[in-house]
Amino acid sequence: KFKDLGDNLNTPSSNSTQFFLGIQNFTFTGISLSDSIVQTPTGGYIVCKVPFGTSLKTLLPTFVLSDSATAYVDGQIQISSVSQLDFTSTLTYTVKAKDTALSKTYTVEVIKNKNKECQLLSFGFASPAVSGTIAQNTDGGIVNVTVPFGTDVKALIASFTISDSAKAYINFINQISGNTANDFSLKVMYIVVAQDTNYSKKYEVNLFFGKSQSCDLLTYSIQTPFSTGIIVTNDSANSVNVTVPFGTDLGQLIALFSISDSAQVYVNNTIQQSGITTNNFNTKVAYKVVAHDTNFTKTYWVTINITPNTACDLLAFNLINPVIKGTIVSASFGGFVAIEVPNATPLNNLIADFVLSDSAKASVNGIPQTSSINQNDYTDTLVFVVTAQDKITSKKYLIKVTTSSVSTTQITDGKLVVFPNPAKNELRLGDIDVLKSTTSYEIYDVLGKVVLQGKLNNTSINLTNINAGIYYLKINTAEGFVIGKFIKE
Repeated sequence: KFKDLGDNLNTPSSNSTQFFLGIQNFTFTGISLSDSIVQTPTGGYIVCKVPFGTSLKTLLPTFVLSDSATAYVDGQIQISSVSQLDFTSTLTYTVKAKDTALSKTYTVEVIKNKNKECQLLSFGFASPAVSGTIAQNTDGGIVNVTVPFGTDVKALIASFTISDSAKAYINFINQISGNTANDFSLKVMYIVVAQDTNYSKKYEVNLFFGKSQSCDLLTYSIQTPFSTGIIVTNDSANSVNVTVPFGTDLGQLIALFSISDSAQVYVNNTIQQSGITTNNFNTKVAYKVVAHDTNFTKTYWVTINITPNTACDLLAFNLINPVIKGTIVSASFGGFVAIEVPNATPLNNLIADFVLSDSAKASVNGIPQTSSINQNDYTDTLVFVVTAQDKITSKKYLIKVTTSSVSTTQITDGKLVVFPNPAKNELRLGDIDVLKSTTSYEIYDVLGKVVLQGKLNNTSINLTNINAGIYYLKINTAEGFVIGKFIKE
C-alpha cells in the first residue's frame, strides 16, 4: 500500500495509480505575504495572508494540483493564474481526479494583515473653518494651525483624517473627528495608533492666532479737566466730541482712550499713549487707529468744544468824561455801583469804561453796550445788565452817579451796618452819622427788584410789609450811597 501526504493509505481495490489527490500549493503571486495548507483525509484548509488594503474581490490565485486533477469552484473549472475570484469570504475548492469519482475539498480563506500605518493625514477645525499644516517625521509630526484673532480655543472641535483603521487618542481618550472637543489654549498631543496596535505615532498640535483686523476707538476722554467724549461711527466718517469747561487751555491736553486689542493709535504719524501723549486741540485732531493687521485702519476726528461761560460779573466800572472810578458792591442779583462826579458835571451823556466776565455782554434797556463807546443818561439810577456767554445767565447792576463837591474817597469804603440781623419787623441803622445827609432809602431783593423805599427820618425802618428773605438796604446820601445786607425772618 502507498501512503499519501495526508497519511492516507490507498485501498487494494483502487485501480488508480495516483497515490495523492489534492492541492499541493496555493498562493497569490506578488501579493501573498504567507500561505499555508493543512492536508486532511478529505481535502484540507488553505490560509493566505495578504497586505492590508488588498482588494479581495478580483484576486488571481496561482495553485498546483496533483497529476491529472482538476479544480472546481461552484461547478466552474478553475485554472491557475487565469481564473479570478472574489475572496471576501471563504471559498471552497473541489479537486477531482481523472477518475471523477475521486475528489477532495479545500476551503480557502484570505486574510488581510492588520494595518501598520498610523499617520495623521489632515487636521483642521470646522468652526472657525481653518486647516492646519502637518510636518511629518518618523515619530509622528508637528501640526500648526492658525485661527482668527479672538477665537475661544478652550473647547474647539477638530476635524481630522488618519490612516485606515487607525484610532486617535488624547490622554487615553478616543478622539472622534468633528465630535470631540478639547482645550487648545495649551499644546495638545494626539497619539495615532495603527490597527496593528504595535505601531503608533505622536502629533503635537500648536495653535496660533491670526492678526486682528479690528481698529476701533472704544472709549475717549480728556484727562484734565476730566471730560468724557461721545464717539460717533458711520461709513463716511468717525467723530469724537468732547466738551470741556470754559477757560480750559486746549493747547496741551492729554487724552485717555481704549482701542481694539493689539491695535495702535497715531496722530500725524506719532504713536499715541493713553494718559501720556499731549496734543493741541485748538483745531480738530485726527486719530488714526491701525489694527494688528496693518491693512486695516480707521480715522476718528476729535473735536474739543468749550462750555459757554456762565460768569456775568461787572468787574470794573469807571467814567471817562470825567475820569472817575466807580465803586462796585456785589450782591446776589448783581450789585450796586456808586460814582460821584463834580457838581457841574452833566449826567445825561456820560461814557463808561467797564470790564466784564470773559465773553459776557452788557446792555442798558436792551441796547448793547460797548466799553468807552456808548453814552448813557445817569440822571436816575441806571440798570446795567450783564449777560454771560451762555446767553442764559445774567446779573443786574444798579449804577448811581451823584454830584458833590465832597471827595469821593469819603464814601467809597462805606458799608452800612444794620441790626438786628436777622430782623423781624424793624431794622435799625448802626451809623448815626449817615443820617445827617440821608435823602432816601431803597430795599432790594436778591433779584435786584425794589420792594420798599422811602425817606429815612430816624434810625429805624419798618419791615412788616416785606416777606422773609435776603435783602439789600441802600441808603442814598448827599455824598453818594452806602449799602447793607440783612435777612428778614
